[in-house]
Parts: sequence; C-alpha cells; structure tokens
Amino acid sequence: MKKWTCRVGLFRVETMNAPGDFSFMTEPMERHFLEDAYKAVDSTGMWEFIAKDPGEGGFMFSKAPEVRAICAAMKHYDEHSGASFGWTMRVMQAIAQKGWYTWVAEYTKAKGNT
Repeated sequence: MKKWTCRVGLFRVETMNAPGDFSFMTEPMERHFLEDAYKAVDSTGMWEFIAKDPGEGGFMFSKAPEVRAICAAMKHYDEHSGASFGWTMRVMQAIAQKGWYTWVAEYTKAKGNT
C-alpha cells in the first residue's frame, strides 16, 4: 500500500501507512483481525455507525443489523473469540472517531514506534 508523509496535530509522522494498511503493527493476529475488520467496515459503509456507542452489550453482544452486516463482510469473523471481536470493533470505533492518521500517530507513539 502507498505510504503518506504528513503531520497530525502535535505528531510529526514522516511516513504513515495509507488507510487500512496495518503493516506497522508487530502482532500478526492483531494486524490480521484489524485489516479484515477495516475492509468490512469500509465495504459496508458503516463508519458513521461504528463511531457511535453500540448500546447495551457493546459490539460483542449487539443484535444491530449494522453489526451483523459488518460480521457478514468479515472474511475471518469465525476466528474471533467474543473478546477479540469486541476489541477489534473498539479499535474500528477509535479509527472512525479520530480518523486514520490521528489513530495511527497515537498508536505508534504509545508503542514507541516514532
């Protein structure tokens, strides 16, 4: 994927991955789940939905048709535990709320990768 050079708020990021490119993540399963979920949220057009509070039960126990649509679009949904699915959706929510570039900058700074 293409890399971008940009500045995000207080973070100066020399090279930043294009939206949906989680190759900067070192944990293979996290990267695997997040790439799959990102593609599913993007292909279903659910960014506005995912940015909001999912309500009682969170994403893990949601019966919302939007969550079901995202799950159906995920190629690796059956590999998730309840906890990994909930975590993955909360990361998608953070990306939806903050924007890709801000989320990546904050993530890499927290991990000491900048």
